[in-house]
Amino acid sequence: MILRPATEFTVLTLSTLMAGAFEGYVVTIPDDPAAFAARVRAEQIDLHASLIACVDGEPVGLGLIARRGEDARLAGMGVRKAWRGQGVARALLDRLLADARARGEARMHLEVIEGNDPAIRLYETAGFVRRGRLAGYERPAAQAPEAQLSALGEVPLSVAARTLAQHADDDLPWQLHPATLTALTPPNRALTLNDATAWVLEQPGVLVLRAMLVPPAARRQGQGRALLEALTRAFPDHRMIVPATVQERQADGFLTTCGFTQTTLAQLEMTCPLN
Repeated sequence: MILRPATEFTVLTLSTLMAGAFEGYVVTIPDDPAAFAARVRAEQIDLHASLIACVDGEPVGLGLIARRGEDARLAGMGVRKAWRGQGVARALLDRLLADARARGEARMHLEVIEGNDPAIRLYETAGFVRRGRLAGYERPAAQAPEAQLSALGEVPLSVAARTLAQHADDDLPWQLHPATLTALTPPNRALTLNDATAWVLEQPGVLVLRAMLVPPAARRQGQGRALLEALTRAFPDHRMIVPATVQERQADGFLTTCGFTQTTLAQLEMTCPLN
């Protein structure tokens, strides 16, 4: 087995390998080169630091590494079904950690699906420790006579990201960090009501709520709840989904009182000190 930098492969090849590496898992990944490229851009994935495992020239597994300052993140790791259980994942992880240490990075983070016990054991034996739980939420579609966008404002995604950077907590998950939201492009939108902002993506019958911000000085005034209700009126017949990238300890009380329920999919945040 040879480990090669992901920069030696095309986006088409990497997208196909990513889809194959997650075949049969709870969360599958479609073979979508455009979506793969968007992830690389938004999450600061370093393809030269990322590795592809090859056997007889054939790509069989991959480990994607994102980098920001002194922090690295295992943004995705998987092995094609026929090669699982043969040490490919361990070889990838060991090399990725060694390379991160050699670059002088201080920590490596990852998220793993709760209940994926083999992966959790692999990460814990490599030195990762659990930091918290990321939960997903959903709220059923509400019937409304017609869309009512008038109450909502809209700001450029770049402006919304700067606002988030001013007020964000220090330990946000990687996918909710201002650096990630800064890289979002249309059809993502930043919708506002008073001081509150929501980052949303409209899909058929679904409104994905990627992030929401109420600045500290405006909290406990009902602005978050009002924004959610305005979104419901603006997107009638849309189920509202919050991906499992939200820290449960911060969001659960607010979202459940607003009519959301937790989805069955949750993730564990894990971190490995590198020095």
